Amino acid sequence: QVGGACIMRSYCCSLVAIGLVTAAEVEASEPELSSLACWGGEWSAERCCRSSPDAVPECWEGVSISYNECCPNSDCWVGGFDYDACCSPSFGPGGNPACWGGAYSYSFCCLAEKSVTTGGVSWADSVWLDLPYEQLYTVDELYTDGQYGPDFGYYSTGNVLSPLSNKEGADADPNAFAHFTTYPMSLSPHFGNMMCRVLYLMWQSLDFPNPFPVVEFGAGTGQLGFDITQCVRNDVLHGGKDTPELFAQFQEAFRYQIAERSPALQRKQRSRGLSVVSVDAQADTEESCSALREALHGHGSTSQPGVVLSNELVDAFAPRKLRLHLFEKGGVTSCNSWQEVRLMHIIPASDLVDVYEAITGSREDAINRARQLQASTQGFACLALDSLVGSTVKEVFTIKSDDPCLPVLLAITELAEQQDLQILQPAHEMRLRLRKLAELQERMRSLLDNNFEHWNQAVAPEDAPDLKGSIMISRTNYRELRSVAKHIPEALRQLLVKSETRRVHVPVTGSRCDDVSAWMRRHETRIQRLRVFYLGLGYTNIEFLVRLGEEHFIQLVDRCVLPEGGYILSVDYGATFEVLAHSTAVSGVDVVVPPAPSSPLPGVDCFNVWTRCAGLVDWTTFVDFTNMAKFGEELGWGVHYYGPQSFLEQVQDWRPNGTASSEVPGYFLNDHAVVIGRHVRHWYGREPEGSYTWTSFKVLIQEKRKPERSRKEIGAKVVSAQPWHLDTAEMDSCWAWDMTGLPMATYMVGAANGGGPGFETYVGPDLSKAAYDSIEAAEQLGSQGLMARGRAALEVLTAEFDTHIGARQREAYEDTQLGLRLVDWLLAYLGCPDPEQDFAPWPMKIEPGWGRFAETWSDDRVNRVYTRIRETFEEPLPLKHQDPFICGARRLIGERCAPVNRRQFVTHQATV
Repeated sequence: QVGGACIMRSYCCSLVAIGLVTAAEVEASEPELSSLACWGGEWSAERCCRSSPDAVPECWEGVSISYNECCPNSDCWVGGFDYDACCSPSFGPGGNPACWGGAYSYSFCCLAEKSVTTGGVSWADSVWLDLPYEQLYTVDELYTDGQYGPDFGYYSTGNVLSPLSNKEGADADPNAFAHFTTYPMSLSPHFGNMMCRVLYLMWQSLDFPNPFPVVEFGAGTGQLGFDITQCVRNDVLHGGKDTPELFAQFQEAFRYQIAERSPALQRKQRSRGLSVVSVDAQADTEESCSALREALHGHGSTSQPGVVLSNELVDAFAPRKLRLHLFEKGGVTSCNSWQEVRLMHIIPASDLVDVYEAITGSREDAINRARQLQASTQGFACLALDSLVGSTVKEVFTIKSDDPCLPVLLAITELAEQQDLQILQPAHEMRLRLRKLAELQERMRSLLDNNFEHWNQAVAPEDAPDLKGSIMISRTNYRELRSVAKHIPEALRQLLVKSETRRVHVPVTGSRCDDVSAWMRRHETRIQRLRVFYLGLGYTNIEFLVRLGEEHFIQLVDRCVLPEGGYILSVDYGATFEVLAHSTAVSGVDVVVPPAPSSPLPGVDCFNVWTRCAGLVDWTTFVDFTNMAKFGEELGWGVHYYGPQSFLEQVQDWRPNGTASSEVPGYFLNDHAVVIGRHVRHWYGREPEGSYTWTSFKVLIQEKRKPERSRKEIGAKVVSAQPWHLDTAEMDSCWAWDMTGLPMATYMVGAANGGGPGFETYVGPDLSKAAYDSIEAAEQLGSQGLMARGRAALEVLTAEFDTHIGARQREAYEDTQLGLRLVDWLLAYLGCPDPEQDFAPWPMKIEPGWGRFAETWSDDRVNRVYTRIRETFEEPLPLKHQDPFICGARRLIGERCAPVNRRQFVTHQATV
């Protein structure tokens, strides 16, 4: 353990073995191990690095190390830059300003000092900074082209729709998507009716605005909009049964507008009689703003508070992939601590010739085009090998001048993906390890061998023997190929099947840095929390997906749709910032391809390799609800509710003002559904085996009021369930553990924090005892600290225990939704339990076959959950260290049965 973190044992021991350091020096050192091998006694960076490489030769005489391996500023003096020309006192105290930019500064280059704000030069800076890597796709650029691009976008070209959607007659299905369905479609009209009820409540909460604009962004086939408008027009909820005048006002004020990007879906939506405006929800531009204002308000009309609604919109926003280097001293808000993932398309040269020949019809033209791209590829990759890191690789591994450069460049980028090697960010560290560490050299040799073997397998065409190996396809070339190949099926198939995509990590610079700086600052505390966690586990880096469209969407709504405030209601699959970060750190997944009945290219895997079938399948990512909420807060939008989508329901009728003049009927899907099928069960969190509850469907409701528009006193929130937390530091104190996260992360954090009754409730007595015993043994051996305990707990997490905590997490998630609906139903049909009458009229237990709950959850589960809730009736609120479903159920009873609220909720006169 070095500097509080796990460092590779073999490297430390090798330094000791060759006499560069002592074991005591290793124990006391910083994680940058070049300081161990290079400095000591009279030798220091101040003496040896504050000069040109050959100015102090005595620093490097008789030792097996050099200026380039020891001096962090050695990368300053490549590309024509010179120490004297940049650092001469004649330029004044800041040196020559023409020399500085990005990571290169006077203090770093001339004084060999790493700034706490800018860090130093990373290996990615060294390898990539002089390359035109902007030619390569970023993740968000490929995502946008594949979803919305004019030539091959899944949504823009209409590939999203099934052929059945355009048929007429008995075989027609206007709802048919090619590869997936949505809850508004599979649960129609009930999903729309539930939303209709929520909108009716929101209208009352906003003090009955007229007009009342409701804007749905990304409306799919228009099913949700159609069902909601039918619900309002025909009073499907019977909201006007007891309050006809009030509901008539709602009908008169109601305005429904769709904002849609896809031309194919716009046509579908208009065919249902819905009003549609063409807008990109991720584009906070004047063009989008003007289109929305004109569609909503016309010229010169006064805006009103309203509602923006979306279902499975935000998951389609384009993500960026960033990598944080955990040891970097620049801080988590400095772009020098980060790299960005870009995507390099490569294809065997002979296959590229075949693609071009299928497109042009000319073999000669195809060969000439392939040669042009081959020369471009060699020039691009060889430029990287002229860097100090590249030169070190060429020297150590004897790369010849006539060898292809692309396999070497790919091997360097792959080496940085090897977490177990713990390669740090600084470029001089990479060079030192490449020269001195046998284990790293062995891994690099293996990567080089694999890449050269792959290169040699790409045999040149007989009529063009010079076209060996693989060729890089730039972003521009890929777009051109896809544009012309879309009309030539064989060319398209050949391009998609034969090409592959490699991930490379490049610096985050210029406008790309500016774009994400606010995101870094917004989540600084959470990122730092994750940094400490993963440092303690021996990680050197972790990755994050950043969807700037989440922020642009909220900005667009605030500025152009709801300047007077209202509600933003977003339904989607996703989780909190930290949960998603744990997921990405562990899996490395970029983008998800939802499963489909069949591949659009028979015999081609379009689902496990997400980049392969761009434009032919849907892509998605998990929504970061924390980012949406925290950015909204910066604009004055508070969190009204966050939690499972099924909590939008309410069984019990409600009188917001406490009188029959404003009664809002309840709506319970489990009662209204004709058949309790898989979609109904999934709605209540009963996900298919193997899926992850932590990324299941949630709803985020954000609310904003102008100062002059105070909340109308409606007695309770639009969603009566208790909101879930959006930050682990804000978890409900009643919960025994965080059931919203990844099971392993929840377990390790719980163990690291000392366990307690909540921890044992979650993992069970056997695993709890094993974890405590392991932690105690580690501490007796001298391993102290938060993550030392976490690692000790991880050592006893067997496959059996891992399965147990995963099942426990899933069970808790489902029980929480069952418990709330069960209590809601009992309050609706039996009223409040009376503590003076042994909590009558609530039964002691639930009998088999009771209602339709058993069809969705099973008799045993319904009775178990109810019994556990009833057992806590004697315990006063607030509860502590309970199963989360008990917390939600007890809180709901307490709120609805409080004397001040009782008159607002209606008990049905019905026999159970």
